[in-house]
Amino acid sequence: MKPALRFLSVILMSILLGCVSQSGSSQEVSEVVVRRPSNPEQFGAGARLYTHETFGGNGVVCAHCHNPLTDFMLRPEDVQRLRLTHPTHPLFNPLNSDEGDGVAYTRLVNHGLIAVDVQLPANVQIVGSPTARSTRLFRAVPTSLDSSLHALMWDGREGSDLAHQAGSAVAQHAAGRAPTAAEGQAMAAFQSHLFTSRSTAAYAANASQPPPLPEVRSGLPEDYAASLRRGRQFFVDKPISGSDPEHGGVCAACHSGPMRNRTNLFNPGDPPNLAFAGNGTSEVNANGLPARTYEIRLLQALVVPPGSPLPIPPGTVVAPAGAPIRVTAADPGALIVQDPTGQVAGANPCISPVPCILTAIGAMPQPSVFHRIPSLHGTGSRTGAFFHDNSAHSLDDVVAHYRDRFLPGVRANLHGAALTAQAQGNAPLAAFLLDMEAGMNISPQESVDIVRYMRYAFRVEYAVVP
Repeated sequence: MKPALRFLSVILMSILLGCVSQSGSSQEVSEVVVRRPSNPEQFGAGARLYTHETFGGNGVVCAHCHNPLTDFMLRPEDVQRLRLTHPTHPLFNPLNSDEGDGVAYTRLVNHGLIAVDVQLPANVQIVGSPTARSTRLFRAVPTSLDSSLHALMWDGREGSDLAHQAGSAVAQHAAGRAPTAAEGQAMAAFQSHLFTSRSTAAYAANASQPPPLPEVRSGLPEDYAASLRRGRQFFVDKPISGSDPEHGGVCAACHSGPMRNRTNLFNPGDPPNLAFAGNGTSEVNANGLPARTYEIRLLQALVVPPGSPLPIPPGTVVAPAGAPIRVTAADPGALIVQDPTGQVAGANPCISPVPCILTAIGAMPQPSVFHRIPSLHGTGSRTGAFFHDNSAHSLDDVVAHYRDRFLPGVRANLHGAALTAQAQGNAPLAAFLLDMEAGMNISPQESVDIVRYMRYAFRVEYAVVP
């Protein structure tokens, strides 16, 4: 065994040995690609901090939530097993309890959700609690794999600074001392060498080598291969609009770019290359999390932008600066934090202008709730935890959400908005919305094909790469 490979094996074993005894997971090694570090000492220091350092706090370490045995994330079934076998585990501390008092842990145990206190910018108020300057939300733990290649946090509030995010996590979840600058950089170095695949590791090393969207290889059983080809076609090419068959890719509308986590040019409602989108999970609220109403005042006038798909003249002011936009949600995501897209110096309910415009003209009850679009890499072999609220437990559940909850809701909103436009005498807008409504569906066979293709295309690998 080469020295570098042997070193990485020792480091990975130290991770596992530090977490197996009280992980709550079945002892199956998570598959992961590790890129050889240029600074092995810093990488090793980061691994030790990640798996063992409590920073003098409540006993929680990074790996308790970002479990190396389960793709560096936290699954509900692992928390449930841990509650039975180690009920006094540091994860069960008051910070993660339902009310912050250490009495009940139903959201953590039943859904694998961690409590997160989010600070509110000055232009956000909670209706009914106008003096509150933070809100308590319950969120899934995102994987640490590929974390150097995309924005951090479900609401984007940490940007892409892994060292700063590590310090914030220690303060909020471990209630410990602040990591030193060297400790933060070491933890960042460790995480920035963990990947879901050889292709994402290669992309991190060389941005000119983006991970390809896999084609269906030859030699597979024909029925299976045909299903994979149909799934890939749905992902990339299925028309979104009945009157515009050239622009398609229902999945790729939001899952494009090298990490499959950016909107594309064919997205009918959002600008291209946006890292945030809405999928209805917060509005559906399948886990029954507490919802609040937030009032967000616009920091700049809401103006119809050039190239908007809406048949409203560009430059039209639909709401002045200071106008309130209300959003009721269990988790308002990116809408109530410092705008992660940098458009305004505060919270921005109009990260995507189209839903806001439709809300401002009375065609929608509120804007779509936006969260960070998760990368699809690694999801093909994942079980137990999908979406920001862990409301889906498999890829079948994910597709069922879009088919049975999200798209019917989109169709209802589009239809209602079309009726409003008709009543207002805006026939072009009504026709556009009805055309969009007609394309928002997934058939039972498409559901099967999509899941098969995602399992084929986005599996986690195991390797040590240069």
